[in-house]
Amino acid sequence: MEALTAPQIASGLNKALAEGRIPSSTRIYGPTILPKSQAKIVIHVSHEQWPELGKVLHELQRKRSISKKDLLTLRIDPYSL
Repeated sequence: MEALTAPQIASGLNKALAEGRIPSSTRIYGPTILPKSQAKIVIHVSHEQWPELGKVLHELQRKRSISKKDLLTLRIDPYSL
């Protein structure tokens, strides 16, 4: 994601955590600034609660797509989720 939008996305994720829209076991780290004006946010959640977080991230991507914003790159580990 672009370094300029990373703080807004991190803030939104932290707000969702505070409001209980994502699992309470969720840990949000970042944003970390990367080369070429990019940034990353690392999100850890328990394996059992991944589907709840996945729904929120899917909705975030859907809304970004509708508003013609760049989509986020998601890397899921383990990939078999």
